[in-house]
Amino acid sequence: MDPLLRASILATFVEAMLYGLYFASFLHCLRWLFFEDKGWVFRKTHGRLIPFMTLLIFVFLTTDTIFIFMYPVLYFRGVAMQRLYLLEITPTIIEFLLALLTDSVLIYRCWVVYSRRWRLVIIPILAWLGGASTSTLVVYYFVQSSRSRLSVAEGREFRRVVGAFYLCTIIINIYCTCAIVYKIWSVTQRSSGSTLTHVPELRSTMRIVGESGFLYMLTSISLFIAWNLPQKYQQEYVETICSSINTPMIGIAFNLIWIRVARQRSVHGNDIDDH
Repeated sequence: MDPLLRASILATFVEAMLYGLYFASFLHCLRWLFFEDKGWVFRKTHGRLIPFMTLLIFVFLTTDTIFIFMYPVLYFRGVAMQRLYLLEITPTIIEFLLALLTDSVLIYRCWVVYSRRWRLVIIPILAWLGGASTSTLVVYYFVQSSRSRLSVAEGREFRRVVGAFYLCTIIINIYCTCAIVYKIWSVTQRSSGSTLTHVPELRSTMRIVGESGFLYMLTSISLFIAWNLPQKYQQEYVETICSSINTPMIGIAFNLIWIRVARQRSVHGNDIDDH
């Protein structure tokens, strides 16, 4: 059996379990996004960005999981390995798109929190553009490898490009999460001596953003480390499994933010910005 196939089978089980957790969080998130806090009356949303992104992530993650399941099934049905490698292109594209989409939302939220000042999001925007460029190169190398074996130089270049994409994602997550948390923290510090009632709520929001950001950041860093491991540590196995964890974790972390913020809204009786 092909070594990558063995890793793919194990990764399929891991991603299936995490997709189950994601799907549960997705249904819970839909409840808070589309219905009033009490009862099942449709909510009049003030913005469409978050509901649209939630549904788009669901479509991408579901499609990715289907293709991941198809890989071992088609192998045992006798499909040639060359065609199976070609099949890998679709989930690869989906995984990169998911990361770029969620990173763009994070950059947007950071921009909004800082009163739409562009100079404060220049670094994550540049990192996002770098990630978009490297993801295009990754897809190109995948297509090339499905047609003919990559040369040693091309293989090294491919590894550097993928590593650069993971690094760009990590930079965006660390920068934007820390920037948002710092902004909320500074507001609470200025308001701590006043009689404003929203200070505990702001602290709760800061904790929600920080914890969800750390969750995704941890899996992204693990994937980056796994990708750069030497071959003697069975790098392909470790990277495949870390990738199967990281992909659904994007959706889980995204949903958790809005579930917890919505529950906070229901307790304090205020509304949140869905833009």
